[in-house]
Amino acid sequence: MYVLAQKQGVVLPARLILVGVALGALLSALTNFLLMTTDAQNIYSVMHFLLGSVSAATWSSLLPPLVALLVALAVVGLRTRALNALLVGDEAATALGVDVPALRRILLGVTALLTAATVSVAGGIGFVGLIVPHVARMLVGADHRRVIPLSVLGGAAFLTTCDLLARVVAAPAEIPLGILTAVAGAPFFLWLMRTKDV
Repeated sequence: MYVLAQKQGVVLPARLILVGVALGALLSALTNFLLMTTDAQNIYSVMHFLLGSVSAATWSSLLPPLVALLVALAVVGLRTRALNALLVGDEAATALGVDVPALRRILLGVTALLTAATVSVAGGIGFVGLIVPHVARMLVGADHRRVIPLSVLGGAAFLTTCDLLARVVAAPAEIPLGILTAVAGAPFFLWLMRTKDV
């Protein structure tokens, strides 16, 4: 996605979003094709995974996400000052000595690693990374030295709460987590767009 979004060595955020939408649609079509051509008895388990669930996670399967989280925290923790500089804009951050394109590549790589490790265990659970950091910023301000630890703890608490609700709301059936996080996240995102400068 990053390579496709480049134009003359520059990655503009709008191009990155458009390439993401296009690739997302393509990969969604491939996923739907695979679903339509699989055996009927497998469709429920595949859909449950695609919509996100931690019910099949074991302690041993948590090792890759844990390692990815520790790597991400180490990489990002060493760059909190640069992240804070980005808050005032690319030009100001560059004037403060931040290599903005290199920082974005590092952050994109760390995000991809963390997302891949998490999705491999829990499937696609959306909106956690949108809701929790924004709430953290509302609570403690924009300083990444406070936002990042609070986001990690808040994300774990939010996901645990959603998992508990997923198990009891329609018991004995379990609702996939991605449904609950989307029900909470989409209205929050729309509210955020209406009330904040997003």
